[in-house]
Amino acid sequence: MTRLAFSPEMRRANALVADWFRDAGADRVREDAAGNLMAGRGRCGPRSGTTSPPPIATCPRPAA
Repeated sequence: MTRLAFSPEMRRANALVADWFRDAGADRVREDAAGNLMAGRGRCGPRSGTTSPPPIATCPRPAA
């Protein structure tokens, strides 16, 4: 498969995957300058009182 960065097809693919992330419960979805998509949910990291997980890990949602 060939995927040309910043092409109309890549933009549509990123929009579709961003929708999938949101449907799966992500509350933060962003695309960086290189066209990589990132998503997260809940809070994690030094400001939330937890340590940042490795990039492939998920941060659990805080208890309601």
